[in-house]
Amino acid sequence: MPENHPLRSELTEKVYRACGMGRDGKPIPGLSDKEREERMKYAKRLLSSTRPAGDLDEHDLFPGFGFHLGYPREIQRATLIPENLVTEVASKVVRGIEYIQKGSQRYIEAPYQLHVFFPKNPNDLSLQEVRSKCKIFSDGTNTIQRGADPEKPLEPIYIIRLWNQWEICGVVMHEERYRLLLNP
Repeated sequence: MPENHPLRSELTEKVYRACGMGRDGKPIPGLSDKEREERMKYAKRLLSSTRPAGDLDEHDLFPGFGFHLGYPREIQRATLIPENLVTEVASKVVRGIEYIQKGSQRYIEAPYQLHVFFPKNPNDLSLQEVRSKCKIFSDGTNTIQRGADPEKPLEPIYIIRLWNQWEICGVVMHEERYRLLLNP
């Protein structure tokens, strides 16, 4: 995470604590030997799931999670996460927002379907209409834009930006309309 990211300090602290140590690298006082050992195993598992990032092609990296400016590529590490898991998390985010938006308590259920995608180009023309016309809701780090045709209010499109880094687009469509789009 870049040095100037507003969540960097908080997330760094949480990672160190999860691994049983303070930011100084010393063990957290008060942990039992068994707890300290479990947390060290966890830290080793985390590190073993990463690999040097220097040999990765930037085009293969997930949008929003590229190389960090100001750091040599050869010292950066990457965690390989299956795309389907990232898509599941993104779907849960969109579903949760649709549920709470304006107190609707709406579940996305048949005959509606949710489709999520991750734009590689944030200036993609297909998203400019939503970006230019839909109100932005922000908590300072995350933003949400939601747009829907007044004649199809149950078929919104979302542009969600988490940590000012990861962009998720979600589209809710009636299954029949989706089928027609695939097979005109």
